Amino acid sequence: MSDSTVGMKSMSVEELASRIQTLTIRENEVLDLILKGLSNDQIALTLVRSPKTIDKHAQRIYRKLGINRRVHLVRICFEYGYSGKKSAEKIAPAPSHITDTQIEEKSYSLVESLLSKGRAWDQLVEFERMLAMVTGPSYFGAFVCALTKVFNVKYAGITECKETDQCGTVIAYSENGELVHHMDEYEIEGTPCKNTLRDGRYMIPEGACSVFPSDDYLTDSRIESYAGVRLEDRILGTLGLIWICDDKPMSGVGMQLEVLGLIAPSIAAELAVQVALDQAGE
Repeated sequence: MSDSTVGMKSMSVEELASRIQTLTIRENEVLDLILKGLSNDQIALTLVRSPKTIDKHAQRIYRKLGINRRVHLVRICFEYGYSGKKSAEKIAPAPSHITDTQIEEKSYSLVESLLSKGRAWDQLVEFERMLAMVTGPSYFGAFVCALTKVFNVKYAGITECKETDQCGTVIAYSENGELVHHMDEYEIEGTPCKNTLRDGRYMIPEGACSVFPSDDYLTDSRIESYAGVRLEDRILGTLGLIWICDDKPMSGVGMQLEVLGLIAPSIAAELAVQVALDQAGE
């Protein structure tokens, strides 16, 4: 048994509870999922964060609780009767009556209206009001699925990165209206994402593969068209981008860029919350 484990065993339940109280909201979320048996990669998918970010949170949890191994963390918590809790401090939990399907349907209805009727500000306000009650992974996943269906494109995604970053992480990705659960990191240089981050908006109606021949994703998926908009927060700055692409030429790209620009602030606001949760306690 390690020295750190012996130290924990000699502590009272009150001492352990006191240490757990020092964890941030995000660290509590990670601890809860660790105690449910999830790996760091599985936790990353659940919280829509990168595995590297989850590993940093786990290491801070170990340090704050005086434990240096995951197995010791799980054993000590269960021996003390702590099996994880749903933090009451979580920001704006989703009301039980709002389902992921309803979010997606609302997203679909809004964007379809914008495409057919122009700037439907009343519906946009109603949509943002509804999504203001919903946070976390379901927000991003439902949204990219709706985008592929409404725009009738094969792919849609949200990439998280700073404007100066060399790499970006795809935190939500949909193919043919279905959510694909993976967290891919890729180099931004030589991709249309680089142009989107630089210019704020970027589109390629056709011939995307020939414009970016070194982009393996475009060439492997035979992408013909692309439209993307930068995600920005007033305080945190550039957070990433939202994008759609297809294996056939895209018509009406100008209108699609306009719609993406209208919905980008809502996505940026939710992403800013997730980034702030990660930064708390650093």
